[in-house]
Amino acid sequence: ANVNQCDAARLCMVGADRVLYAGHAQSSLSSSTRGMTPTAAQSLSMDRVVSSADALDWQQFLLPGEYNLPNWPPRLVSVSEDASYLAVAGTTGVATCHLRTQRWRIFGDQVHSSAPLRCAAVAWYSRSLIIVNAIPTASFSETVANDDMDDAGLFTYELLFFPRDQLDSSALQARKLLPNKPLLLDV
Repeated sequence: ANVNQCDAARLCMVGADRVLYAGHAQSSLSSSTRGMTPTAAQSLSMDRVVSSADALDWQQFLLPGEYNLPNWPPRLVSVSEDASYLAVAGTTGVATCHLRTQRWRIFGDQVHSSAPLRCAAVAWYSRSLIIVNAIPTASFSETVANDDMDDAGLFTYELLFFPRDQLDSSALQARKLLPNKPLLLDV
């Protein structure tokens, strides 16, 4: 589960080697909530998710071994707003999956990069993947566990924007250094 992205229309669970995704048809909700206030429509949507599990369309996505082995364990997951892409971030690196075709793309520079991505958060904005990258500082020690990204002074953080169809450093759309670790990434 990713505390960095909240959305009542989709549900993701991350396992050691797979992602379970559940979404429901937006069209059935849209037609039944037409004319309602946004609060009432959201309440109805939440009631349906909670009360009618059979309305959820569960899918299972096995992580590709060439991504999962060097980047294990998977820690973060995000689904694009149009529910067509899934992003998974492990200890290092990121991979995306087209939900309909189940075709995976792995960040292209991982093997060749001298400074691999350390994803602190991941989210989608339109057709772009946003990554909060944790960059080790000079005081970083390799003995620090990868889950200790909250230790003050060990990391600086940056926002990276990539197009969903090309995951390598040559396709970087934007980079913004951050003064501190972000507490939440939600779009």
